[in-house]
Amino acid sequence: MSELYGDIVCQVFDQLQTDARQSLADRVSDHPEAPRDLMRRLAHDVIDVARPVLQRAVVLSSDDLVDVARQRSQEHLSEIAKRDGIDAEVSKAVAKRGQLEVLLTILKNAGASIDDEGFRHIANRARQVPKLQEALVERTDLTRAAADALVPFLTRELENRVRERGNNETVLKALEERPRHKVNVHLHDLGDKPSKVQLLIESVVAGKTKIDEAVEIFTTRDRPIDLGNMISKVVGVPENSVLRIIFREEDAPLVILCRAAGVSDKAYEKIIAMRAKRLKMTSSAISDALQRYRSMTSELAARSLETIRPKLAS
Repeated sequence: MSELYGDIVCQVFDQLQTDARQSLADRVSDHPEAPRDLMRRLAHDVIDVARPVLQRAVVLSSDDLVDVARQRSQEHLSEIAKRDGIDAEVSKAVAKRGQLEVLLTILKNAGASIDDEGFRHIANRARQVPKLQEALVERTDLTRAAADALVPFLTRELENRVRERGNNETVLKALEERPRHKVNVHLHDLGDKPSKVQLLIESVVAGKTKIDEAVEIFTTRDRPIDLGNMISKVVGVPENSVLRIIFREEDAPLVILCRAAGVSDKAYEKIIAMRAKRLKMTSSAISDALQRYRSMTSELAARSLETIRPKLAS
């Protein structure tokens, strides 16, 4: 298959109907000498056209696939995640934008090479998502740094399963070497020292201190900036985005972030109380806010967070 053929098709590409482009993609997707420019056009096309190319095209480079992963839909990401061989740069690009199903697909793909940065990115997303945790501990190539980030958040059931099966040495070592003590930072000794505040936040992120304890400290002392900083670290979104919504009257994003971070109903009441002082909320508004939080499940919060994450990052 010649480059001339590819140049000719590219010149009339926009005039071809979808079914014609789909038929073309099916024919040339796995051809070892398919024109690369043409394949790139097909890879960026609508998913029915792009699917065979993203799954099978051997002429597409890692840069080509990363380019698609950064720009196109979750369906495009899913097809890339199914490829027989995926290098670490492509996996990382998929991990950064992929939502739950995409991440599960690439983790279950034995042919996907994932480096430490890619694993750690997924591990941070897995804190409140048991399905992702399960897929991560099945990866025998999981890096130690990613395992250390993951184990504080493993469900008890999954932790027991890992110990019983004993087939992932990296996760087992991370479990055994996890600090057993909890960093106790009490209200009276927090003071105004940034180092102690940071110590508390790091302790929560590492799973050594319950997030509810930190919420009580920050809300009792009316420290919304520290509260926002902690929530941003736990759920992996920019701090300035969290700070913008803490005192916004519309509380839907805050409900999602706090539930995804693992804040209990009781602890969220303290956040509502802090908000109520600033927003001059009525007792009815406070009751409605608590009911909205109670209605948000951890599973729904995890899915909703993936939906709003790109907006929070912008």
